[in-house]
Amino acid sequence: SSVRQPGRLVRFSRTPASPLKPPPGSETGIKAIIDRWSQVEQLDVNESFEESEASLPLKGLRVLDLTWVLAGPFATRMLADLGADVIRVQNEEHSTLVNRPDYPYYFVWGRGKRSATLDMKHPEALKTIRKLIENCDVLIENYSAGVLDAWGLDWETVKAWNPRLIYVSMSGCGHDGPWSHVISYAPTIHAICGITHLTNFADRGDVGPGFSLNDHLAGFAAATSTMAALLERDTSGLGQHIDMAQLEVGTYSIGPAALNYLSNDVAAQPNGNCDGLQDHVPNEVYRSLDGYVAITASNDDQWKSLCLLLESDLLEPLLSEKERQHHREEIDQVIADWVSGKDSVAVVELLQSLRIPAGMVQNAGDLVREDPQLSARGFWRDVEHPIFGKRVVDTFPSLINGVRPPTNLLSPSYLGEHNFEVWPELADMEMDEVAEGIGDGLFS
Repeated sequence: SSVRQPGRLVRFSRTPASPLKPPPGSETGIKAIIDRWSQVEQLDVNESFEESEASLPLKGLRVLDLTWVLAGPFATRMLADLGADVIRVQNEEHSTLVNRPDYPYYFVWGRGKRSATLDMKHPEALKTIRKLIENCDVLIENYSAGVLDAWGLDWETVKAWNPRLIYVSMSGCGHDGPWSHVISYAPTIHAICGITHLTNFADRGDVGPGFSLNDHLAGFAAATSTMAALLERDTSGLGQHIDMAQLEVGTYSIGPAALNYLSNDVAAQPNGNCDGLQDHVPNEVYRSLDGYVAITASNDDQWKSLCLLLESDLLEPLLSEKERQHHREEIDQVIADWVSGKDSVAVVELLQSLRIPAGMVQNAGDLVREDPQLSARGFWRDVEHPIFGKRVVDTFPSLINGVRPPTNLLSPSYLGEHNFEVWPELADMEMDEVAEGIGDGLFS
């Protein structure tokens, strides 16, 4: 029988996605599965390269950053972390507080980028930015649909200027459809894509994730899609438009819940920390003497180990997941009583020694000051910024050949700090022309 399933993450203008295939059934042989893989087109990569401890995979890539708040700057920060030359162009008059270099937000999301200013309302702005676009590999923007069109920077126009350009749009609901012009912000997207509903407790409807979860998901999606389009460009020589709707990114992230409805006509309901699909028991967060601990038994072996540890007559007969689901409240109470008299570290160390998933609930202070894993892997780095002084910052969350990418961890000190680099280098302007542009408001 046929089953509707969630679609793909983004739309590529030049490379339509191949039809979605259902996963192989449990009776499918290994040869048939391998044959399915063989139908996926692969790029021939014959280039040889020398490995270098200090190499950055996106070195030589130039990105024009026309982004606004969080989702866009986060996407371009990831590209900068991996070595891309990211040029963020802003207008000083219309920059919100969080988009200014003297605000900590900018310190986090502006790092590793060059800062240039441009007033798109100036009569010379379109001609000026065209030269910059002609010298870039990627343009990323996350304004509402239609904003760049109004500036004269729609995809069809820009494609004629630079046929190799990857043009990434990160609007709230996409560039077509009845909601294409909906104005959105993080809580809006969380609400309409189903995230707010699923992150509630059973008796609440107003508890959301509490931070901009979908903005970060959208940033990852945009960066990943950009690199996919760049790989395709190596074959075709052509750029393309990536139309990414943050609504669809959020819906994509709750795909199993959507699939449950499409397949079984069952709408997943909020249930706190409980896993609405696999529905493991226990799968909850419990109060300890000094905080909270998350504990899960994801299989029967882990459950048996937990039963031996707790020594409760109530728990021992509940061997199957189905039996445990019918006694969730009693199980949670036994575990809560056991955890409540212990320190979080002691609980976690004991459960982990038995191969039972457990972890302390940590805040940002715990992560920076106390977490031994992040410290051991060099995730945090000390920097000194001209405005903020000595600070500890996060780094790119992967090691490449065992080495943390040697990212520039500093953000620009002021808007337009690199005007006298960017415009002469990439827009063929003389220094005195840049100075004149600053004076007459072009570069403001």
